[in-house]
Amino acid sequence: MHVVVTEFHLPRLRDTLPFLRSTRRITAALSEAEGLVGYALQARILRRTYRTVSAWRSPDDARRFARGGVHGEVAGAARAGNQPKSVARWDAPASETPPSWDRVEEVLMAAASGVTPPTGTGVGSGR
Repeated sequence: MHVVVTEFHLPRLRDTLPFLRSTRRITAALSEAEGLVGYALQARILRRTYRTVSAWRSPDDARRFARGGVHGEVAGAARAGNQPKSVARWDAPASETPPSWDRVEEVLMAAASGVTPPTGTGVGSGR
């Protein structure tokens, strides 16, 4: 499985409703996405922090979804403040999906600090 995690931190609380509307459109499109294994959203509304985790059959499936359709449209139209703060990708055996939120946090922290966890975890960052 190819796992992609993102973390968004909205600059203002008033950005929440537009962000959630866009997220709703993307979530609806995920139901039709080729290669999607699973998806989850963690919303910490008062902290203005949102995390997503998605598992895909392949990196190509994840890339196709990210660049095309609704996701591509929403991402292209997003204001600079609503771009992901962190993005990380890695390949994981099916037995390790879905990852726990603790694992997601660990991976995002490693990606943000530029530290790669020990060999075998396959963590990488990028957009």
